[in-house]
Amino acid sequence: MLTAQGPPGTTCCSSAALVGFSGKTFGRTRPLIDTLTGAAIGRLIALPGSRLLAAIATAEGVWVSQPARNRTFGPARLLTPRRSAPQTLTAASVSGGRTLVAWTAATGQPGQAPPNAIFEAAGSNNRVPSDTRRAYTVPSGHQIDELALGGTTAAWIESWYDARGAYRSEVVLASLDGRIRPRAFPIAGEMASGLSFAANDAGDQVLAWQACSLVGSCTVVATVKDAGKRFGAPLDLGPIDPSQTPAATVSRRGETVVGWIEDGHVLAAARRRRARGFDRRQTISATNYAADLTVAFGPGNSALAVWTQGTVASSVMGATLRAP
Repeated sequence: MLTAQGPPGTTCCSSAALVGFSGKTFGRTRPLIDTLTGAAIGRLIALPGSRLLAAIATAEGVWVSQPARNRTFGPARLLTPRRSAPQTLTAASVSGGRTLVAWTAATGQPGQAPPNAIFEAAGSNNRVPSDTRRAYTVPSGHQIDELALGGTTAAWIESWYDARGAYRSEVVLASLDGRIRPRAFPIAGEMASGLSFAANDAGDQVLAWQACSLVGSCTVVATVKDAGKRFGAPLDLGPIDPSQTPAATVSRRGETVVGWIEDGHVLAAARRRRARGFDRRQTISATNYAADLTVAFGPGNSALAVWTQGTVASSVMGATLRAP
């Protein structure tokens, strides 16, 4: 578990650390960095051989840490210039023993310009990410609101105001390998948010997000890419609570599951590998107070859905989902 904290009586965060879990109890805290300032974003990625990659971002910069060959975490490495003001952070383990860390930041004066560029740093299972480069800059007047990685493919929410002063936003996808060729997924009259992106080593990918109208009603939208193919047209999976985001996962064999919350109920839809669309959605839990859903495939053909339930006294609930 990757955590961030500050001294008692102060606003988080000033340091980040790892806490191990044996299956029964939490172990000792292993400090990673003690020079953070302000709100922090963290990503912890599992690598082959029971190794980990930790990435932490604050308004001061982006740091990464990874065990050396002796499996001991070294000092956190700063990937950005000071005062670079990153706004988002994501990381992924990529096929071929590679790792990738990506984030967004402004290319103008920090704090005065919106985040309009994607930066990345590549590494491997044995080498901490380094060699930071600017991967892509959106057109003038546009900004990047969210960023996610599925392997070496980046997905982001791009927003801007059109010539009439109307707010616009859409999902954009692009491979970070080689020349960047963005592909947009605009939905007329809808605003995009809440990205969830998943991929496996074979190249199967699923991207889900919510598309909301100006009156506040939202639907779950998903697009799927089978290994060796292109992303298909966006599919409407059904209504979603505006305050919640969808959760997507893909198995090693290419089956996909997208979960979401509607009226406090937990719902999910599955897709067989290379199927034209998703199967009929299923109700996983009929509670009226579900929130914060996440889904993930294990090594087999089952996925796990986990969510919080309740208002005053919340509980963590879970259910096993069988892929089709």
